[in-house]
Amino acid sequence: MKNKWMSMNKKEKLRWGRNVVQLLFFVLFPALSERTVKWLQKLKYLILVFVLLLCYMGQGEQVGKNSPWTFFSMITAGRFPMLSYAVSAVLLIVILIGMAVHERFFCQFLCPMGAVFSLLPELPLFAMKRKAQNCISNCQLCKKRCPVSVKIGEEPYRRGECIRCGKCMASCPRKNIMIH
Repeated sequence: MKNKWMSMNKKEKLRWGRNVVQLLFFVLFPALSERTVKWLQKLKYLILVFVLLLCYMGQGEQVGKNSPWTFFSMITAGRFPMLSYAVSAVLLIVILIGMAVHERFFCQFLCPMGAVFSLLPELPLFAMKRKAQNCISNCQLCKKRCPVSVKIGEEPYRRGECIRCGKCMASCPRKNIMIH
């Protein structure tokens, strides 16, 4: 092992290290269940309502102060915030861990703008459609490839959660999925 490690170039060592880190995350933080994902997707709507209520009550500065992005920008600028930014620090840590566990964690579960954007596609324009009768039995590649866990063609179809990435369309062996 020692000889092999010494013979690796820097790029190979980085690739090896990245694979070890990914393996550790998958062992320490198992994938989120489908039920958990559906529940967490509702959380961003609660956050949106909370932010709107704070702004309505004239407490909009609390939104900025408790934002994980405020905390992150202060750290990257070399200013280390006081204990009064504890909420934003905890949120940033949750987001970083979540990103290691689930693709698009912040956008899908916590982002208030994600809630706004997910409401817009509820209009009947640009919906993804799947011809279920042409599907291969038990294939479900479209479901497996979807980064936001949308099941096209099943009810209830959460059209607002779809980000139109096209991974479902690209993965379908029979090209059954199209934008309607």
